[in-house]
Amino acid sequence: MQGYIARDDLAKRIIISLRGTQSFPNVLVDAMAFMSPTGVIANCTSCRIHSGFYMAWQAVERTIKRAFQAQLRAFPDYQVLITGHSLGAAVAALLGLSYEMRGEDPVVITFGQPRVGNPAFAEHINTVLVDKGKLIRVTHGNDPVVHVPWQAWGFKHHGVLDPS
Repeated sequence: MQGYIARDDLAKRIIISLRGTQSFPNVLVDAMAFMSPTGVIANCTSCRIHSGFYMAWQAVERTIKRAFQAQLRAFPDYQVLITGHSLGAAVAALLGLSYEMRGEDPVVITFGQPRVGNPAFAEHINTVLVDKGKLIRVTHGNDPVVHVPWQAWGFKHHGVLDPS
């Protein structure tokens, strides 16, 4: 995964931006569309998520931990904004959920996000982020990425824009 941590001093924001699928290893992550075991999402015992997205999220969180924490310590009054496209959007949603559960109060905006988890996960992230206006998922109906992984495999979109 590739991404950036940036700071907008005028708007008082720390921004984490994650890029979508751009390489063969990213394609392999996308293809790992089997459900994780339960217990990988804090406070949601029945949540299951896409295994590839889980692995990517964990790797990103470990990689950016020091730099992100340094920014938070240096600028504690700044808003945390997390954004991503496609694969990066799936990881942004998971990262935002993780940070929210730790009290870091992020706002998440995703673009072209695939389905991330099962209905229990969708309900959980709706309760924790979407219903509070802290996660906005921007999609286009003709974008094939937003229609995978398939609902028949047990995946469900979070957010109010999904007709399923």
